[in-house]
Parts: sequence; C-alpha cells; structure tokens
Amino acid sequence: MKDNKLDIEVDGKKYLLAFNLNVMKAIQAEYGSIKEWGEKVEAGTDGMDAESVIFGFTEMLNEGRDIQNEDLPADQRLPEFTQRQVGRMITSMWLGGAAGSINEMVVNSTK
Repeated sequence: MKDNKLDIEVDGKKYLLAFNLNVMKAIQAEYGSIKEWGEKVEAGTDGMDAESVIFGFTEMLNEGRDIQNEDLPADQRLPEFTQRQVGRMITSMWLGGAAGSINEMVVNSTK
C-alpha cells in the first residue's frame, strides 16, 4: 500500500487529495472492499454510481485536509468537507479533466 497524495485545483482553489490506509479502511467499511467500491465508481452501461464517487472523494479530500491541519494551530484548522460540497467539486473536476489523474492515484496506491 502506497500513501499517495495529489494536489488538485478546483475553481481556482487548491486542495490536497490523499489515498492511504485510512481512506481504504473507510471505503472497505462502507462497501466491503476496494474492488466493490471501484466497480461502482467505474462508468459502465448504467453509468457510475454517484453516491460511491462522492463517498470516496469525500474520504480522500478529508484525509488530505486532516494531513494539512496537523501542521496548523487549532484556531487555523479548516473544517471537513461535506458530501454536498464534494459533489459540486467533483462536477467541476470532471469538467476540468482531473478524473484520470485521480483514478491513476487510486490504482497505483492499491497495487
């Protein structure tokens, strides 16, 4: 398992996306396995499962935020993202073509 991080930009703002053991644990708890989650995320004939995509991205963004917050004083720490915020961010990322980079990060982490 590799600890992978990716800086992404959404609507002119930069965010840290992290895929590590903490994220894997959350995904496995919700979906049973990374493979089952991945199958829901992949766009098939029925299209991707929006709930699965938003769940995974929320976990990755919140892990990135938690990592960044570790170096900040308590009064400067940023709050976790909500799933609604992440849904809007994903829409912008997809339109901006970031999906491929994020997919590559997840695949490389689980090899």
